[in-house]
Amino acid sequence: MIDSVLTWALQRRLTAINHFRNHPHEVQHKLLQELLHTARDTEWGQRYGFADGFEGRELAQRVPVSSYEDLYPAIERVLRGEPDVLWPGRVTWFAKSSGTTNARSKYIPVTRESLEAGHYRAGRDMVALATTLYPAEKILGGKTLSLGARMAPILFAPTTPIPASATYRPSLCRTYLVGPSFCARPRWNWRCWMSGKRKLSA
Repeated sequence: MIDSVLTWALQRRLTAINHFRNHPHEVQHKLLQELLHTARDTEWGQRYGFADGFEGRELAQRVPVSSYEDLYPAIERVLRGEPDVLWPGRVTWFAKSSGTTNARSKYIPVTRESLEAGHYRAGRDMVALATTLYPAEKILGGKTLSLGARMAPILFAPTTPIPASATYRPSLCRTYLVGPSFCARPRWNWRCWMSGKRKLSA
């Protein structure tokens, strides 16, 4: 009974999935405008005029393609707790890459919006499609294996003087670094209805 209810609930996402399949340009345009509007008051948004609400082609002209090294000064400020640099608010989650390029790890800011609208929604969509395409497998009838990421809090201390007018306190900024499989949801954040369906990896 519970499995049937879960399958029905997940498959309600199929309407949205079919919509962005059939109308990719409209969906991408709407998403771009939402992102520009949300980030318009950040330092990055003010630098490139996000408030103008431009189209995709103009985005490519206004915002330069940047390497990680180009972005790192801004990312370091985000790591130290400064808000409203690349995205509104203060980012407290960072994915740590395995250092496959330039032989050093990279810190990738992960916002709550990114988790909810990207990672978590993608997981739900994947299950919705799987239960539709392979109903005989009864995917929700058994256990699922979760490959979790290593996670650890770290404390960043400022290396440069902090202006007296600063509204943030980098020395007290606690951020969380997680491994490259951060697309896996931290186990304490899983919805209660998934708790009984999961078997954690070692």
